[in-house]
Formats: sequence, structure tokens, C-alpha cells
Amino acid sequence: MRSFVLKTLFSVTLLTLLFVPKGVFADTLFVSPLSGTYATGETFSIRIMVSSPRQSINAISGVLSYPTDKLQVTSVSKIGSVLSLWVQEPSFSNSKGTVTFEGVVPNPGFAESNGRVLAINFKVVGTGPADIRLTSGSLLANDGYGTNVLKTLGTAS
Repeated sequence: MRSFVLKTLFSVTLLTLLFVPKGVFADTLFVSPLSGTYATGETFSIRIMVSSPRQSINAISGVLSYPTDKLQVTSVSKIGSVLSLWVQEPSFSNSKGTVTFEGVVPNPGFAESNGRVLAINFKVVGTGPADIRLTSGSLLANDGYGTNVLKTLGTAS
């Protein structure tokens, strides 16, 4: 019986480490999915997600970077976002290879582990590996001081 319990505990721990994005239980901005393979001319979508299960946050901002020789943004969607007020409307620059955003969550804020911030649609324009990364960002706590509680910025390939 003890062997069965230990094997089950090991299996659950291993599955959690393999399938839950790194930092998902910390205050983090991450990209989902983490990876994909696409041919030149194809389009695909990613989501910028937020996780802050232990601390209510009321403002999110960030910059996503991508290689312009491999990818071009075709559109950005804020449908289904946890942000309802936009300080800076989501925008993109295919010449700079960036997507920027900044918004607010009304009181009591957001305190969950899986919230959608934006969806970004890309078109593949070149071959080879392409890293999509959040290069800067902030998660401001709903604590009356605007404390930045961001611990991790995500990357996808």
C-alpha cells in the first residue's frame, strides 16, 4: 500500500512539473502556448496570460517582443481580457517587433492563476526558430500603494 501511495504521489508531482507552466502559481505574465511549429505563410495565435493567485492586482502592463524577420503581427484582441479599462490601448509595431499594453482591473482586482490579458495573431514570414518573449512588464498590487509584485516574465518558441 505504501508503495502505491509513493508511486501515485511521484506521478502527480511529475505531471504537475511537466504540464503546468513555470511560475503559474507566482505573480507572473506568461505566453500560451509555450511552443508551436508553423510553416511560412501560416497564421497562429498566442495569448498573454496573467497569474496572481495570492495577491489581488489592479493594473497590468507589458511589452512583448518578436523577431520581425520571422513573424508579423496581423491583429491584437482584448476580447475576454481581465483588463476592462485601458490606459494604453494594445498596439503593435511590425517594424520594431513589439506589442505593448497597459490596463486596469477595477476593484477588487484580479487574484486568480489563469487570466487572459490579450490574444495576438501572427503570420509566419520567415523560417527558423522564433522566440516570443515578454521583455518588460508590471503587475501592480491592489494594496493602495501600487506595489509591483511581478516575479516572472514568460517566453515562447
